[in-house]
Amino acid sequence: MQLVQTHLRGEYGLTVSDIRPLTRLKHSVTRYRIDLHCYIAQLTGEAIDRLREDESWVERATLSDRPMSVTGRKFAVSLGETGA
Repeated sequence: MQLVQTHLRGEYGLTVSDIRPLTRLKHSVTRYRIDLHCYIAQLTGEAIDRLREDESWVERATLSDRPMSVTGRKFAVSLGETGA
């Protein structure tokens, strides 16, 4: 879980706690196999807006309105199922 904290802090300036595994998604694209480990965490500090130009924060309720990959859709469904 330390790796998740370090990545979020370094990449986005986020401080999180209570990191828990949410789901594990397996997906295949041509000859590539994707094994995606998804986590959920509690934001403990302010969300610093250090996003790239092609990134944005969205409300969970609006995820289904956004264009996403197959794995992104599966992850969004997992969020809805857990009520996280």
